Amino acid sequence: MSAHGQQAPTLRATLPYHYPGLVGRMSLLGDGVFREQTGRASGVDRTTRPKIFGSEPTMMIIEAEPETTDQDDADDQDDSNADQTDNNEEAENNATGDGNNGDGNNEDSDDDDDKASDKGPFRSELKLTSTLGFDSNIDESAGGRTSTVLQNNIEVAAEYQQDGLFWRLEGEVAHEQSLRFADEHSLDFAVAAQAGIDLSNGFRASSGLGLIDDRTSSDGTLTSTGFVELAHASDNISAALRGTAEFKIHPDQLDDDENSFANELNYTNLSVASEIKLLPKARVSPYLRLGASNVAFVNSGDLNRDSQNLTTTVGISAQILGNLRLDIGGRFDAREVSSSWHTDSFLDANLAWNPTDEFELTASVKREFEEIEDTDGYFVDVKTYAVELNWSPTSDLELSLAASLSDERNFGGLTESMEYLVEAEGLYTLNDNIKIVLASSMKMAEEQDEDEIQSEYEQFTVRSGLEVSF
Repeated sequence: MSAHGQQAPTLRATLPYHYPGLVGRMSLLGDGVFREQTGRASGVDRTTRPKIFGSEPTMMIIEAEPETTDQDDADDQDDSNADQTDNNEEAENNATGDGNNGDGNNEDSDDDDDKASDKGPFRSELKLTSTLGFDSNIDESAGGRTSTVLQNNIEVAAEYQQDGLFWRLEGEVAHEQSLRFADEHSLDFAVAAQAGIDLSNGFRASSGLGLIDDRTSSDGTLTSTGFVELAHASDNISAALRGTAEFKIHPDQLDDDENSFANELNYTNLSVASEIKLLPKARVSPYLRLGASNVAFVNSGDLNRDSQNLTTTVGISAQILGNLRLDIGGRFDAREVSSSWHTDSFLDANLAWNPTDEFELTASVKREFEEIEDTDGYFVDVKTYAVELNWSPTSDLELSLAASLSDERNFGGLTESMEYLVEAEGLYTLNDNIKIVLASSMKMAEEQDEDEIQSEYEQFTVRSGLEVSF
């Protein structure tokens, strides 16, 4: 049995795990339409599987940089005069805070802008990755089998942006094959399209469609998503409103009888989410996030899991020292299911420290209610703690380290599961098109039933190969 009370898959799908383009860590062409479900570090756990477009409005991507204070300007002037007295133009920029955070990188920024403009309004990229590795537990279960595993991945992205109009296409296909057991393999895919237009007075409208075939779960799931969004940004306020429709099915079980296990878990989720932030350019900005959704299961089976959900988050976003950002708030969740309300409150926090272009440290704490993936209970109460480090010590080397803890409790059931995951990855650039990949992971998971451990397992993976981009 897996950590979620289901029969473990014969071979873990690699799409959201080994190739993080779908979950936002290394999306092609920057921030793509595939977004991590709740901002957590990537992992094989169900709570971190990819979700197209994410569940929150995207207003954050159109916010301006925080304002600089007079004291910051003076400090920048002193640093500039001490370090670069022979460069009057750069010193002047540092004094006013234009185009930098006081680190004197204006010339590099100008070069980057020139390079970006040279690319024109259309950009595209194709990435092929192939790795060979070892998996100590391909079944992800107690006493699981070991195997050498071949993994192949294809990512493609294209985007256009000019005169306030933009569109983006993104897709990924992942294949995994056990070299020890010929019948152990998986083939997954994800596609998405997004388009939008900049309107007058700081408004932007966008919409998108996407489809993910995810075989990480035991039976596999097929998720289709569509959204429409209207966002606005100005000096005094930024806001966004998004409506989303999601339909999730278990295609491997569609031909089963009416009360089949999988059919009980097929559902539609209609939701609306909004966010308002005051003084978005200031170093400290208060924000309010509201959400509501209606989840309807195709066939309730023995339990009626249909629900209405409300979420409220109140917090502040603080920009500290120009390179440390903290979003912290209190989140309140309420879910009405089976004619009763279940409520909980928890800390909602995200920390990002980016002192240089080559170093970034992020951390997050989150709790939310999610749809269940087994028949033990009504829904899942999920707490996730995650930290991730990305560092490029040289221009040819990229390193990343991520760790996460997931605590899941089945409301109305007896199951609680804990999962600890640590991932490490290194990319070494051989030339403009080819990189060497070396990665490893360690996972420990256990499932409890009435405070008694029912199952537990460990898994270690290591892999290496090549990544080719065009």
